Amino acid sequence: MNKWEGDGGLVRDPEFAFVEALGGLPVWEATLACNGTRYDSKAGQQIVTTTWVRLKAYGSKAEELWEAGYTKGDHVLVVGELAQRVIDHGDRKEDKTHINVWRVDALRRRSAGQSTPAQRTQRPAAVAGGSSNDPWASAPPADEPPF
Repeated sequence: MNKWEGDGGLVRDPEFAFVEALGGLPVWEATLACNGTRYDSKAGQQIVTTTWVRLKAYGSKAEELWEAGYTKGDHVLVVGELAQRVIDHGDRKEDKTHINVWRVDALRRRSAGQSTPAQRTQRPAAVAGGSSNDPWASAPPADEPPF
């Protein structure tokens, strides 16, 4: 079974976009800093280590996470599956590993007065070649219902 669970702090505000190369699919991305410890026998003490984990969610899960309003500094518990893709640069290949997110639970939210979901209602523009006739490339007019 491919299941990953970890907790840590979001190191920057998550990103959200409709990716043209994926047929306009919504994508949510964030980076999680997971702290641990190891024993350093030379120093005779525990050393704090940090592992940086890339998080991705797609489709309705991406929209759900964006609307939840997670921000830099939030301490979260993440459940998902480990995923890997290979990028061919021609002269070399590069492995990229990330977590396909199934669930995010806030363990501690950033202090009050920061960005909230209500302040982040405008949909981001499509990326990677979004066209002017793309209905998701911009937010709907303010007087138009969202459905």
